[in-house]
Amino acid sequence: MNYDDYALVEQSFASSLIETLKLMIRSFFGENPKESGCLSRIVTKKHFQRLARLLNDPGVQASIVYGGSTIFL
Repeated sequence: MNYDDYALVEQSFASSLIETLKLMIRSFFGENPKESGCLSRIVTKKHFQRLARLLNDPGVQASIVYGGSTIFL
């Protein structure tokens, strides 16, 4: 299995790639992805909190270009 979750791109193409990926995310999941029935969910509060702490790390926050918000339903 392949679990790559990153892309390597030349700096000169980074902005174009990011904008294209944002458009694709919106086309797949709509304007409000949180309300999409097509996204998987974190089902335990313990794992949600672990991932929320990761997303709240300043180093991680600085690298997020789209999304990154958390809400436990």
